[in-house]
Amino acid sequence: MSFSHVALAAALLWTAVRGDDPCFESSRSRLSKLMNSTGSRNSSISCVQGHRPVHQVRMYRHCVRSTSTKVTGANPEYTHLQNYTDLPMPDWNTPLKWCTAQGAVLIEREGQKLKKQEPKMEVSKLRVLVDSVQRDATTANSLLQGLAGKGEVYTASVEYYPLLFNAVAPNTGAGVCHGPDTELVTAQRQQRLDTTPMPMGIGPAHSMNQTRYSEVLDIFESLFGIGAAGPLRNLTNPPIIERKTGELMGAAIVLKFLATNLLFAYASGIPHPTHTPVSQEQILELASWIDWQRRVTAVPAFLTPQKACGALSIITALQDKSGHRSVIHVGHDTDLDALAHFFQIAWQAPPYPASTTTPPGSSLAFTPRGDNTASVQFTYQVFDSTNDPEVKVVPTVPSQVDLLEVQTFIEKQIMEFAGGDCLQSCKRLVAKL
Repeated sequence: MSFSHVALAAALLWTAVRGDDPCFESSRSRLSKLMNSTGSRNSSISCVQGHRPVHQVRMYRHCVRSTSTKVTGANPEYTHLQNYTDLPMPDWNTPLKWCTAQGAVLIEREGQKLKKQEPKMEVSKLRVLVDSVQRDATTANSLLQGLAGKGEVYTASVEYYPLLFNAVAPNTGAGVCHGPDTELVTAQRQQRLDTTPMPMGIGPAHSMNQTRYSEVLDIFESLFGIGAAGPLRNLTNPPIIERKTGELMGAAIVLKFLATNLLFAYASGIPHPTHTPVSQEQILELASWIDWQRRVTAVPAFLTPQKACGALSIITALQDKSGHRSVIHVGHDTDLDALAHFFQIAWQAPPYPASTTTPPGSSLAFTPRGDNTASVQFTYQVFDSTNDPEVKVVPTVPSQVDLLEVQTFIEKQIMEFAGGDCLQSCKRLVAKL
């Protein structure tokens, strides 16, 4: 069963009725809204009336960045993305995987809008925990500059805790958890591949609509041309999971890389040549291949050892009864994927068509309600090539989670996929935060 199916099934099981809660919606109502959503609210203010949230815990994905050109899982003789197009790569004008110039501005704009929505959020009282990679550091700095009021002294600080973002192989320093079980990762990815429909109406790989798949390949080649590696039809089709390594292989990998380049260049206001004009709607539709690839590969056995410490730090912060400081984490798309799994939540973010999408700069906001539950919202930008796109906020499904149940689930997942030593190491780390 795919993650999206698991999360939606979990929503159906959320049956507690709170007749005294003006924010309560039945699970069926929330599920219906998720499946049929056509809009979203432009405010992150909680629906709870009569009292302000004591504090919030947020996880941000980093800025729009320059992309890697290394391609694995396609043709082993052609490992550069340039080999799969006859058009030049975008001129990012920034080092590999750093924020683009406009990418940093987009994060600052998001901080400004968050400040308007949460005027009591004081930068000097924030705790900001960041991975030690350049794009995350830039994102944190840009976000804080956006949050800073012009009439207040700027005294923000950032703390680097790479283990919170990868407990196996952190960007800096030694890990505290062992890597995942390759056989188990492979099995889970195979199950995801079998049950997660490919985008754009193609369907699951094992029973895909071959005609539609050929049409999608034609769409990509009409935009990007055919490179030295030859037509996309020459690659593995349908995609497969390589049994020895657990790697996803096939033409779908190339679609994901081409779509990433196009989306990130578009969001950055950087020209990306295509053979035929491409609209915003089409760019966002093609970006569904990015989300599909992660749905298939970011399985619990793979994510849990890496994100164990980070998940424990967030659930601990949410249960902090002192609650005088909001906490912001700045990490990666995989951190949002992991939280979606650990909290068993999903979301729709129109006009992005993919379920549980995580565009650069997007975030999950958890607001404790004082009764061992928290409300959850997803915030994202609708990229339009400008430096000030629309920011939207949508509730997750379910929109309220039981923190004690989540803590129990997180610890069980860590025990199952990372082991007791990992759990205890992360608990010791979090206790020192």
